Amino acid sequence: MNLVDALLDSDAGKLLEKAKKDYEVKRLSNMLGCPFVMHLEQLDNKRMTELQESAVKMDRRGKVTGTDLFALQTAVIAESINNPELADTKVLKHFKVATPREFIAKILNAGEITNVYNEVSRLCGYDVEEEAEKVKN
Repeated sequence: MNLVDALLDSDAGKLLEKAKKDYEVKRLSNMLGCPFVMHLEQLDNKRMTELQESAVKMDRRGKVTGTDLFALQTAVIAESINNPELADTKVLKHFKVATPREFIAKILNAGEITNVYNEVSRLCGYDVEEEAEKVKN
């Protein structure tokens, strides 16, 4: 069987289905006395690119000066979460934030933000460990 036949014989809906994963933040689960589980979902390619571009920092002349990693990570996490309770207006008001992104930034610590971001990146097809090795070397 060649690739064309395999693609034509495939279930297109299944191939295009977004990857999902439940991710528990154990520190928050322990503090709350109930599981703090985020239902994460793969972001589509265009949206991921838009979020990456929005985190690029430029000087007045339009020269790229870096990336706002915190802004990128919290935006990607907030967009990938499929938990209505984490966007509930009563919850946001209780934590004195206006958006789910601000809530994520407030409730998760730095390591948790990185870990959840890495999980979302994996769902989007990035090999996080391979990229980390490239940075080390």
